[in-house]
Amino acid sequence: MINAVRALFTVGLIGCFISPALTSIALGLALLTLLVARSEWGRFARIAREPLFVGALALLGVMAVAMLWANVDWQHRFDAWWHWRTLLLVVIGMAIFDEARWKQWCCFAVIAVLAVANVISLVMWYRGIETTLGDPGVILRNHVVQGMAFTIGALLSIVLALRMDTYRVLVRRLLLLAGVLFITNVTLVSTGRSGQIALLVCATGIAFALIRSKWRWLALVAVPITCATLLATSPMVRKHFEDVFEQVGTATSGSNWTGTRLRLIIWRTTVDLIERKPVFGYGVGAFAPTYAREVRQHYTGWQAMDVEDPHNQYLRIAVEAGVFGLFAFSAFVVGAFRQDAPQPFRACGLALLSAWLVTSLFSSHFETFSEGHMIALSLGILLAPDARRRVVPEG
Repeated sequence: MINAVRALFTVGLIGCFISPALTSIALGLALLTLLVARSEWGRFARIAREPLFVGALALLGVMAVAMLWANVDWQHRFDAWWHWRTLLLVVIGMAIFDEARWKQWCCFAVIAVLAVANVISLVMWYRGIETTLGDPGVILRNHVVQGMAFTIGALLSIVLALRMDTYRVLVRRLLLLAGVLFITNVTLVSTGRSGQIALLVCATGIAFALIRSKWRWLALVAVPITCATLLATSPMVRKHFEDVFEQVGTATSGSNWTGTRLRLIIWRTTVDLIERKPVFGYGVGAFAPTYAREVRQHYTGWQAMDVEDPHNQYLRIAVEAGVFGLFAFSAFVVGAFRQDAPQPFRACGLALLSAWLVTSLFSSHFETFSEGHMIALSLGILLAPDARRRVVPEG
């Protein structure tokens, strides 16, 4: 039965890129199967002292406590806290993916599905075929999910090709080709800036994690410069970031709203709220009404628009749970970096986490459905400790 749960978790991860319904169904079936398989419950006792296990449950618990002082009805409190349920998927993933071969199969399944989607995306982009999402070549959930998904595909493909010398030459070449095509899509097609930033961070993180020679510190400088130069060659990437820089100084004076201008208003207002209640915050679920009251005291028109999310994960935690929430989130991150897992999967997991920590400066990735499930499932699978504490041979 445990293999069925692993397979369903893999389908759930793939569903994050394609369909929330597929993710929900697959994970629901996985949880039911795990509940029936009582002989497998001992797995959770074996990982109870793992740093990531402790960090995930600590963060979930602190956010639950922070519901107590929110000045909204309990339905709103619970709905906001429920976004953090994905932390339980981290725990479950750690318990069931304790064999390196299953990590490999999961990675191959993800790469295969994303590779097919990538080819379709590139063909549509080349021929200028638009989808209901508006941009040619964007075929996954949205432009943010597509950029992050293909970043995951690029990372897994290239790392497995370079570090797993047990694979046949043909397999490694196909993986490298897939990785190059994923990078091409993130650079030229996927319009989300999150994916482009994530690609830069992942490349830097994986180089630093896996290079053990004297070239390690040189790679820390050379890799981000090379990736930044590559991204800068894309007219689409340059235009997106130029637009951001142009709009930074016109947040309060611009007549029309843009995502960047609105974010700047949200961040300024949210920081003012945090300064008034820095210790405990306003309670989980209280952000939207609290923000609405505050922003209307200082702005009018589009600047006073109601929002549900501050588009910054750290501000979201601070305004709802204060410094205790930030401390719990830090414990979760530290637990992930202290977690022992077979290489090169550990390096991949930490590189992805680093990328999401950076992109969370601009979005609340950990609390959205697709991105939140993507993060939780990836971390649980890649950072699961090996049952025998055995490292996968590397090249």
